[in-house]
Amino acid sequence: MKVCMRLASHPKYSSGGSERQMDLIGQYLIKKNVDVHFIINKTNKTHKKIEEINGIKVHTIGKPRDYKIYRNRKDFFQIINGTDSSLFYKHLFKYDFDIYHLSGADFITGIWAFYSRVIKKRKFVFTAVSILDCEKNGFGWSKTTNQVYKYGIQHADQVVVLADYMKKEMYKNFKINSIVIKSGHPIPNGVIKKDAPPMILWISRLTKLKYPDLFIKIFEELKDLNANFVLIGSGNYMKNELIKFSKKYSNFTYIPGVKQYIDNVYYAKASLLISTSSIEGF
Repeated sequence: MKVCMRLASHPKYSSGGSERQMDLIGQYLIKKNVDVHFIINKTNKTHKKIEEINGIKVHTIGKPRDYKIYRNRKDFFQIINGTDSSLFYKHLFKYDFDIYHLSGADFITGIWAFYSRVIKKRKFVFTAVSILDCEKNGFGWSKTTNQVYKYGIQHADQVVVLADYMKKEMYKNFKINSIVIKSGHPIPNGVIKKDAPPMILWISRLTKLKYPDLFIKIFEELKDLNANFVLIGSGNYMKNELIKFSKKYSNFTYIPGVKQYIDNVYYAKASLLISTSSIEGF
């Protein structure tokens, strides 16, 4: 069996939670002798067209683009142009899989459902990665995008959510009976020795939605505390400010991104994990 999992990136390039979750599922499927492929966006010029990462074949499509500009456009054809690195790319049609999986909500959800079920006549699975995916117009989209998204989730062979409260909202708003697959992030056994002085950790993507600036404000209030503050984040939002800030204070460390599969190293050392995100799926 061949499974295609469409997501924004891969943990090698992004520390986003949905990417980690899909990678864990992919690793599990490999153990079941499933041929797993990821299709991800091209976010920089160094991405290889295809590479194998821990048994998963990762295909990079499209070209780097400013999504902030394209996501704000309302015209139908401009929306299509804004998603061409996700699907409207001619070489994508050469792929042929038994199951097509998509995580995250957008205009592309409906297109992916149509592509998978109508054009390829294969199974389509959609995973909602936040509560906004389960709400009507949770993202404040245009009417066109909302209708295409609704078509996508209502024509999925299976909808997956990450928590019980998301399952309730998905049924309430769309009458869809989803299944819950909770976080598969591994938790090590045994006694975990903490750092001294204690580490206070923030780890996520650097986006406005995650509010890394609040972690800085927390540090400024507690900078005389006998503790080390560590912020780990992939992305460019506030990156320059964080670099300058970490140089200014000896007990504040900024780590630009995190290497694949070593999250537990930081979680194990930390005595306190702080989340400032406005919304999370898990």
